[in-house]
Amino acid sequence: MNANTGKGLVIMADSDNGISAADFILRSVAKEYSWNHKFGNNLRSELILLALASGSPAAVQRYDELKKSGASEHLDEGTLNSLGYMLLFSRKTSDAIAVFQRNAQEFPKSGNVYDSLGEAYMKNGQKDLAIENYEESLQLDPKNQNAVEMLKKLKDMK
Repeated sequence: MNANTGKGLVIMADSDNGISAADFILRSVAKEYSWNHKFGNNLRSELILLALASGSPAAVQRYDELKKSGASEHLDEGTLNSLGYMLLFSRKTSDAIAVFQRNAQEFPKSGNVYDSLGEAYMKNGQKDLAIENYEESLQLDPKNQNAVEMLKKLKDMK
């Protein structure tokens, strides 16, 4: 709600992805009624909603289109990571792995992207690939305590 104008919007969603949907709805309403509201980057929400509606390949294709169109300053490693985790938490592990793999291709110097990929492989029961990616993460970010803990857990399972 805007205290100066008295205009506002209430959005309730019974969904794990309610925030993305609410963001999209708020943007649409604000545009329709010419509200002067400043928004941050909505590309993450757009990709998440697209993945939910049309699948992760469509979301990755849209990501590629956005990169080519010059929107790349808004496409950081968190964009694909958010999409990957949404898929992972929605039990679409294979799709999450594909998105995390793409993120590792896009940001090969980030320990975080390999940590996320390791987590997805671990949830998918692919221990060797999980270990490989957690080790890569740790090599890029020696302070990554999560990778240390997950490697210990994975190696204890063998």
